[in-house]
Amino acid sequence: MKGFARVIAAVLLTAVGASGALAQAKEWKEVRIGTEGAYPPFNNLNAKKELEGFEIDYGNLLCERMKVKCTWVVQDWDGIIPALLSNKYDIIIAGMNATDERKKRVDFTAVYTKTPIWIIGPKT
Repeated sequence: MKGFARVIAAVLLTAVGASGALAQAKEWKEVRIGTEGAYPPFNNLNAKKELEGFEIDYGNLLCERMKVKCTWVVQDWDGIIPALLSNKYDIIIAGMNATDERKKRVDFTAVYTKTPIWIIGPKT
């Protein structure tokens, strides 16, 4: 699990670096996390309009281990990167592929999960 904490530390340092501030200049007490809230089982809003899913649990655990407050921000997918760049939140946890186009705008950590995709047909 030590590697787990290193990943979030890298994410936060990247977020601070992207904002133009020195990594040492901010003592983190709160992390604002952007997510879509519409991609179960990774992140979604339940019947009570509360966020749930693997990525929500993951982010909450990271905040707990770092002893910071987690503030989740639900953002439509099309605006998720622009909202990060406009400082609406500090990081994104939302199952995003690291495309070349996206890499020009934001930094990515190491992959924290892989989701295999198959084509499925009846047995013959």
